[in-house]
Amino acid sequence: MKRGKIIIIDIVILCFIIGSIDLTDVIARKKTKYLWKFGTVMPDAAFLSEYMKNDLIACFEKATNGELTMDIYWGGIMGDEEDYITKMRIDQLQGCSLSVGGVLMACPEMGVVQLPFLFNNYNEVEYIRRKLYSRFVEIYKNSGLKMLIWIDQDFDQIYSTKYEMRKPEDFKRSRFLTHAGTIEIELIKALGGSPIPVGVPEVVPSFRAGVCNSVISPALWWMGSQLYTMTKYVNPYPFRYSPATLVVSNKAWSRLPDKYRVAIDRELPRLEKFMNNMAHKMNRDCLRAMINYGLIEVKMTPEEIDVFRERTKPMWDNLAGKLYPKKLLEEIKYHLRIYRDKHTKKG
Repeated sequence: MKRGKIIIIDIVILCFIIGSIDLTDVIARKKTKYLWKFGTVMPDAAFLSEYMKNDLIACFEKATNGELTMDIYWGGIMGDEEDYITKMRIDQLQGCSLSVGGVLMACPEMGVVQLPFLFNNYNEVEYIRRKLYSRFVEIYKNSGLKMLIWIDQDFDQIYSTKYEMRKPEDFKRSRFLTHAGTIEIELIKALGGSPIPVGVPEVVPSFRAGVCNSVISPALWWMGSQLYTMTKYVNPYPFRYSPATLVVSNKAWSRLPDKYRVAIDRELPRLEKFMNNMAHKMNRDCLRAMINYGLIEVKMTPEEIDVFRERTKPMWDNLAGKLYPKKLLEEIKYHLRIYRDKHTKKG
């Protein structure tokens, strides 16, 4: 057996073992005063499920003296992310996790951080996160939601069963599935493709049925879905950062006493930092494991990268005023210039 296959099997088995452990099966659940029903499209067999069950819930329970807990509905049992947002508004759900497409539904302004070639690395993402965190918290609040944690979903990769996805011609020939909303749709179009929009729950069956042959995805999700087994190429160039978030409704948040809200807010930066560090590592490990398994890693030339950049850069201004204020984009560009100038001088 190839070393890459052994790594894949070990990671997948570990995910499923961890995902099968339910804290409520180990200790008796305390009597709670506040219950948050929480929806997610993630399967109960992944890094985030482990974290949410064994760290996040425990932290919230401790911060509220056991009066708050969460019932998590995994794997799209409660519908897709559009359903979650609707159900939160009528209090059928109190919270949810949102992938990049759900983020755009809940907070279109956050599309600004998804623009292609905006960020070069996670250090830049973290710098902008700290500069604009309170701004996005307020935007979410105005849409009826409390942003608990801003997650680094990944610098997503392009996966394909047929093409290297290194040239616009590859995009033009592909049947390209998209589930991440307007930014991704415009990105695919800018590179010559004709996107096929679907909901997150339809990605796996659509890809397996041959409805499409190319998808943009985070490495952890692609490996967890086992779609790597029918994938030929992966283009890992970090041209597009994708955020995800954990949110609760303002209604659910306001029901908590002030002392509990303060206690939870105090813990959120620590929880967020841990989650993002682990997400970075797991995505790196999964990408490397899939390449070791046999996916062909596409390495773009500087000239090919320039073509992608030139074709997608107009999106920045074209979407300003539609998804996000132009002033917000300019503010991010300003902060990034300062950050890059500072670190260039240090280098």
